[in-house]
Amino acid sequence: MVLNGAEHSAFSDRALPGDKEKRNPNHHRAILAVSTAFWDAWLREDADARAWLDGAGPLSVLERQDRWQRK
Repeated sequence: MVLNGAEHSAFSDRALPGDKEKRNPNHHRAILAVSTAFWDAWLREDADARAWLDGAGPLSVLERQDRWQRK
């Protein structure tokens, strides 16, 4: 997942000293959604979370300029 214009602190709900770009609140929401689904899929063996990750789920929380890629 590549979040367009995200600072390193996008994983947090607040800016860190030295951040240069204005925060995009959707970055934090997208990180929470995708990372929670990932952990649910792999640690809880949750088939629905895995299907969400394998399908269009991640794209539903990203913005048009962001990028999702699976390897």
